Amino acid sequence: MSNFNFQFLVSKISSSPQFKKAKDEIQKVADDLKRKSINIHLSPEAKKKLNEAMATYQTLVKKVNQTEKQVESEFNKAISKIKKSRSNVEKSLNSYTKLAMHQKAKLEKVFKAAPKASASAKKDSKKTTKKAVKATKKVAKRTTTKSA
Repeated sequence: MSNFNFQFLVSKISSSPQFKKAKDEIQKVADDLKRKSINIHLSPEAKKKLNEAMATYQTLVKKVNQTEKQVESEFNKAISKIKKSRSNVEKSLNSYTKLAMHQKAKLEKVFKAAPKASASAKKDSKKTTKKAVKATKKVAKRTTTKSA
C-alpha cells in the first residue's frame, strides 16, 4: 500500500509543469554535452559555455535530489501520523468494546434475574392460594360432617 502511494506521489510530481521544465533543461544540457566533444580543443568561449552548462546540470540534479528527499520525508511523516492515529483508534475501539461487553453482561444478569423473581413470586402466590383452597375445603368437609 505504501509503495502504491509513493508511486502515486511520484507520478503526480512528474506530471507537474515545473518538473517537466526542469527535465527538459536537463535533457537540453545533456544533448549539448553529447554534441560537443570534450576531447577536442575548445575555444575559451566554448569552455566557458561548457562549464556553465555543467554547473546548470549540477544545480538541477541537486534540486531534483533535494525535492525527492523532501517528498520522501513528508511521506514518511504522514505515514507515521497515520500509524499513530490507527493505534489510537484501535485502543479506543478495544476499550469501547470491553465496556460494551461489560454492560451487556450486566444487562443479561438483570434480565435473567427479573423473570426468575417474577416466576418465583407467581409460584409463591399459587402455593398460598392452593393452601387457602385446601384449608377451605377441609373446613367445609368438617362442617358438613358435624351437621349431618
